[in-house]
Amino acid sequence: MPQVSVVTIARNERDLRKLKEALKKQTFKDFELVYSTKKGIPQAMNDAISKAKGEIIVITETDAMPMTNTWLEEMVNAVKKENRNDKKKRTLVRGIEVTPSTWDWSNFAAYANVMKENKLDESFPIAEDTELYARLRKRGYKGVELPIAPVLHERSNSVSKMIRNNFLYGILLVKIQMKYGQAGFKSNFKGSGKKNAFSLLKRELGLIVSKIGFLLGTLIGAVLYYPTRKK
Repeated sequence: MPQVSVVTIARNERDLRKLKEALKKQTFKDFELVYSTKKGIPQAMNDAISKAKGEIIVITETDAMPMTNTWLEEMVNAVKKENRNDKKKRTLVRGIEVTPSTWDWSNFAAYANVMKENKLDESFPIAEDTELYARLRKRGYKGVELPIAPVLHERSNSVSKMIRNNFLYGILLVKIQMKYGQAGFKSNFKGSGKKNAFSLLKRELGLIVSKIGFLLGTLIGAVLYYPTRKK
């Protein structure tokens, strides 16, 4: 029985090629690769996790490539270290993600019992990871982010897909916030009910304003410095 299960999901076998090549180079060898091509992200992830045989589960995505050959070793050691004083093994670990985001599936690890005892809510077409982490946090689990094991997450450049997913994610994020009083491991807004929703809205509006400021800055920079470019 392998000590570790590397779990991922894919649309088809071809999507796994780059990840398989990266795993061959890892210094840590006592692992199995478990995946599912089942339709639907939470459905596929639940399916893959159910088949995992390792004591520790390390989850990644097929478009998130390890940047070092010690990636898996670092993740495994971190999970063991963070849970050494907890018999219930309730701490999840997240490594570095280039192109950072909220907690997702690209680079985290936990003891297998955590994932097997807390299945994903398959009614969530997206934000299923955020819902799971909020639920785990409510139940007393912990999530820690460590400066280890970087992966490069190559995200989709489709603007229409980004707009569609962000729109749906906004709706579901409020649903999660209302249900658990928090969203994932990192977002924690004081109060409950409408107050939580408005805190969430305030944060997101702040991010939008900051992005607008960035766009205006690049526009002004282009006007000022484009004439000075090297020809």
